Amino acid sequence: MTEVVWGCAAVCASGEHNMGKGKKLELDLQQNATDSLAHAVEHFGEGKRATDLKYAVLHVFHAVELFLKARLRRAHPTLVFEKPEEAGKRSARTVDFRILVRRLRAVGVHLSDSDCNDLNAIRDRRNDIEHHEVELDRNKVKEWIGRAMRFVDRFVAEEMGIRLKDTLPPDTYQTLAEAVYTYEERVVAARAELPEWHPKHNPDQRYAYCPECGEETVPYPDDEPGDDDTVRCRLCNARFHGQSCVRCGGVMLLSEPITRENDRLVCEHCWDSLHDD
Repeated sequence: MTEVVWGCAAVCASGEHNMGKGKKLELDLQQNATDSLAHAVEHFGEGKRATDLKYAVLHVFHAVELFLKARLRRAHPTLVFEKPEEAGKRSARTVDFRILVRRLRAVGVHLSDSDCNDLNAIRDRRNDIEHHEVELDRNKVKEWIGRAMRFVDRFVAEEMGIRLKDTLPPDTYQTLAEAVYTYEERVVAARAELPEWHPKHNPDQRYAYCPECGEETVPYPDDEPGDDDTVRCRLCNARFHGQSCVRCGGVMLLSEPITRENDRLVCEHCWDSLHDD
């Protein structure tokens, strides 16, 4: 699939500007993704405008989504469309993010729970920016870029045979690699804070994925002293009310106390399975 932008000068993987005014730019999905990743770093690195952090997050998610679509297109060109039978029509819409992930798994692409948590966290931040008031700080944006890069660097190497280190300009790749390193250091430190888990002595205890940051850094139940029944993420410090899925026993975390009205009973994974069945 070719993405076409009219009258627009963009930085491609080579970093060159060769577009004249009014000319046509053609990028395939992979090139478009690489370009968006480079632009995310530009906005993050320059920081000349207050909105640069916003565009850094938007561009990094755009890059992730396009790399996923490029991989799906390799399986079959029509699969990137919401309705494959409409492929080739101008009005044809490409798949949304949830369907994109499902189709990738259906064609044999391995996406771990950790991968999906990274992807969902980045998508949620993009949605926040597009649909809500924006409140960002540089450290948070660096974390999200690090998470995106952690996924993308591995994904494109394993699934598409692409080495971003050889594709991106050296300074761009270095910025992304540093973001990953910083983020991984924080995750390691957070996991070191988790209470020791003895499954044989406490079979009900779990390490749950945080709905806020997406890392598996929430102990449930939490043995941390406190006067409420919440559990705390050791990475981002968000607090949640927890309950177990009645179907699989997995942990569900809510931002509000659990009542009869908001009792979810089954987790999202089980709900999707029941819906598919």
